[in-house]
Amino acid sequence: MVSAKERLKLVPKTPNNGLVLYVGKILEADGRTEKKLVICFEPYRPLNTSLYFCDSKFHVDELRQLLDNEAPFGFVVVDGNGALYATV
Repeated sequence: MVSAKERLKLVPKTPNNGLVLYVGKILEADGRTEKKLVICFEPYRPLNTSLYFCDSKFHVDELRQLLDNEAPFGFVVVDGNGALYATV
């Protein structure tokens, strides 16, 4: 919860399409080391719902509904560790 509050302090106002925030811990490849994960973004279409879950998984059903009846699109993510190519 602290990480979510800290991340929200960096957002001066709610974006036009809403805000998606996922915060959690994941296990590294060694299976013993935990890494904090914070994902925060504005969806590409308006998201008109408010959800809060404290769970062992990220709930993405509302985001999936944004993709219903949409033409597929692709994206590329590149960072210092490599690249990801995907189609949604």
